[in-house]
Amino acid sequence: MVLNKHQELGIYIYILKSFLIEHDLNCDKIDTTLFTKRKGNGILIVQIYVDDIIFIITNIFFEEFAKCM
Repeated sequence: MVLNKHQELGIYIYILKSFLIEHDLNCDKIDTTLFTKRKGNGILIVQIYVDDIIFIITNIFFEEFAKCM
């Protein structure tokens, strides 16, 4: 089976979303490419944009996120 670029991207996004959810990030109900995780004053924000991953992170999650990725 040969996949086109849009199908390949869809599979990539599905796998990435599953990975983030498995690591306790919450998927936004309106923007399903936005994921957040909060702990005390710390926050981790991950945005999937086409074929990029954009993230904002505070020190609380840095080590955990580095191991995870």
